[in-house]
Amino acid sequence: MSAPTPSTLPIVLADAPVQKDVVIAALGAAAALGGFVLVFLGIVFSALGGFPGDTPAAVTKSFKNSAKAMLAVFVISLVSVFFSGLWLVLGSGDALFVANIGIFAGLLVALVVVAIWVSTELMG
Repeated sequence: MSAPTPSTLPIVLADAPVQKDVVIAALGAAAALGGFVLVFLGIVFSALGGFPGDTPAAVTKSFKNSAKAMLAVFVISLVSVFFSGLWLVLGSGDALFVANIGIFAGLLVALVVVAIWVSTELMG
């Protein structure tokens, strides 16, 4: 039996992106999201640094907790970039591809959760 060609595959499969395209997209998206998180982390650090040294810990606690949560998301984005780069360097591998996409999906979930949590923490 010969290998399927794009003309013999169903339309959905014929137009599906190859793994390399998906990994490159995940690499770029994870790096961009990490950059955005880093910018907002800098804003939180600036706000935190604007408090006088004798500010009660209860006042700065929400800023510190927000910074820790945002830093965790930034680290997840770096891990996602690492796995994407590793997959590209090694050439392929289904297990590494699935891990890469799983980590990227986790990054998206963590970003949404932290964005909601930080918003309620700092605004509420």
